[in-house]
Amino acid sequence: MTRLRSTHIRSDARPVPAVVQELRAWCDAAGVSRSAIAMEAGVSASHLNQIINGRARPSDALLCRIAEVLNRRKARGRQRRGAT
Repeated sequence: MTRLRSTHIRSDARPVPAVVQELRAWCDAAGVSRSAIAMEAGVSASHLNQIINGRARPSDALLCRIAEVLNRRKARGRQRRGAT
C-alpha cells in the first residue's frame, strides 16, 4: 500500500469515495480495532465508522489525523516484524 499523505488532499476539496475506500482498507489492514484508531485520532468510534461507511464526510484536518494514526500503526507493525 502507498502511504496516504496530507498532500493528497486539497484544502478546497472534500474526500472522494476512493479516499474513503482506501481509508477502509487501511483500517482493516492495521490489525487493530477501529475504536482504537478512532481514540488515537481524537474522534468517536461511531463517527469513524460513519466516515468509513460513507455516511459522513471528514474535515481535511480529521482525515490527516486518521492518516497519521494509520501510518504510525503501519510503522509499528514493520518494527515488530523486523525485530523477530
